[in-house]
Amino acid sequence: MSKTDEIIAKYQTLYHHYSSHAHTQRTLANRWSWARVFIFVFFVGISIYLYLFSYIFGNISLGIGVILFALSIKKHASVLEKLHILENLVFINQQELRVLEGDFSQGKKGENYIEPDHFFANDLDLFGEKSFFQFANRCVTHTGETILADNLKNPLFSIQNIQEKQNAIKILEKLLDFRQKFQAKGKLYIEKENDFSHFKKWLDIPKTLLPKKYVPFILWFNPTISVILLILWNLSYIPFGVVGLWGIVNMGLVFTQLATIRERTDSIDNLKKFLKKHIHLFEVSSEYVDILKDDKNISHTNLTSFVETINDFKGKKIIEKLSTFADYSDNGVSLFGLIFNATFLWNWQILYRLEQHLSIYQNKILILFEELQKIDVLHTWANLAYNNPDSYTFPTISNKDFVLIGENVAHPLLPPKERIGNPVFFDNAGQLSVITGANMAGKSTYLRSVTLNLLLAMQGSVVCAKKFEFTPIMIYTSMRTKDSLASRESFFYAEIKRLKQLLDRLAENQKIFVVLDEILKGTNSADQHSGAKALLTQLVKKNAVGLIATHDLRLGEWAKNYPQHFKNQCFEIHINENHLQFTYQLQNGINQNLNATFLLKQMGIVEVEMNEKNNL
Repeated sequence: MSKTDEIIAKYQTLYHHYSSHAHTQRTLANRWSWARVFIFVFFVGISIYLYLFSYIFGNISLGIGVILFALSIKKHASVLEKLHILENLVFINQQELRVLEGDFSQGKKGENYIEPDHFFANDLDLFGEKSFFQFANRCVTHTGETILADNLKNPLFSIQNIQEKQNAIKILEKLLDFRQKFQAKGKLYIEKENDFSHFKKWLDIPKTLLPKKYVPFILWFNPTISVILLILWNLSYIPFGVVGLWGIVNMGLVFTQLATIRERTDSIDNLKKFLKKHIHLFEVSSEYVDILKDDKNISHTNLTSFVETINDFKGKKIIEKLSTFADYSDNGVSLFGLIFNATFLWNWQILYRLEQHLSIYQNKILILFEELQKIDVLHTWANLAYNNPDSYTFPTISNKDFVLIGENVAHPLLPPKERIGNPVFFDNAGQLSVITGANMAGKSTYLRSVTLNLLLAMQGSVVCAKKFEFTPIMIYTSMRTKDSLASRESFFYAEIKRLKQLLDRLAENQKIFVVLDEILKGTNSADQHSGAKALLTQLVKKNAVGLIATHDLRLGEWAKNYPQHFKNQCFEIHINENHLQFTYQLQNGINQNLNATFLLKQMGIVEVEMNEKNNL
């Protein structure tokens, strides 16, 4: 059994395990649902019956019923939450099995991260339908997704940073249980796009009660007087008007802070799910932080700040207090708010304690949330490594001027059974590979395979190759240039602009891995050939390195004259009787066989014998 087969077996086992537990938990949830109904009906009925004989016993029965009903609601909510976590775990393992079969259609596409003019993102299909983001993303926080997308568009260039991230991924790769529980709990609540930015603004709302030194005295004195007055009224020593007048005084104090209270409560009310999600993520992280802390390689990773932050928060219920404020805060106009504000200055009590809490922990809370979002991103890369033990490998980082050497390099999005790997070899800057080949022979796929794996390597990730050694370098591609009616740009002009940007960057002595697919394809063949030669000359002068795919065989012949800068490689096809045979294997030399006329004849578009094609 291969390692991949073992991974599949593991996911299948987990799927059945969590499905069984979910079924049991669903039964329990149904029982508690009916228990709530029974408690409500029973105690309402028994209380009505007791009221016929005794007002006191009727109240006692009703009070017991209210307490038990409230407890049953809380228990049912707890059981439902566990059920949803189990259902999420079932879904997670089911999805991983689908992805390993080549179906990742249910993943988020990330269309909102598309940048039409990005250096390489569109050419490499990083976002959108059937994209790498849809294939790999396992983030459960919106900020985590945004960080992942930003990382894909802006790879690391520091060898130390790449190595630290690699080491972190290697540690998290082994913690499948941690990663899946993190995902399952993160999926309990749907996070809105701007929740984190709104939360940061909420934290920055100016503190109004805390700076005033008399507030602690009022928060003690006024409720005490309220209790005394209520006792005196109940004993008939004072009229209710005195109690009411004191309540009006308290409400006046509350209304002096009503604007701040409303700003706090309205904002936090919209952030309840955001807070609860991060509470769950913190809880599951706390369960596994000791395992991370005990790993001897932790000091060589970027996980140390995560471990330190989780340890610092462990057992303090710092975020939970924010959630409690969200649950119990009130703007002072409901019945609950009017009574408790008039008696105990309820909103002042809540607001003051909140401001005390934030004065101590505000910055730490932000750090905690950021660390949870960073680990969320790392889980995506750890999951990619875990799912592909046979066909992926961690690359070797070179500190040489430029190295890109790989064996069996293949495209990550192709199903394993369909992948055909190929080598790549660059041992210095200033080297360009001119790749020729017929239509559909594999040129563009090869370009994307090499470039996407180079990008993954600079993420600290595993790559789809048997062996991969690289030097971090900027990537610039021109493979899928589009015209624009809105800006009145032709296809050809859009490509020229993109090539000009490339040459400008090379003129600034930036090291760039250049990937070009069919240079200047928007003009006639003669103009295309001369223009392509001129461009390649400029690339050589500027010491560029990269891959150039072309149908122009003359370009390959010209490149033969400069072996120190160019190497000719090709994807050959074979025409056997009435069949085309694609090997998808990279070879040295210039492509010899073409397939366009053959396909036209096969489809009945032209009637011409293959041996007459040169006479057309």
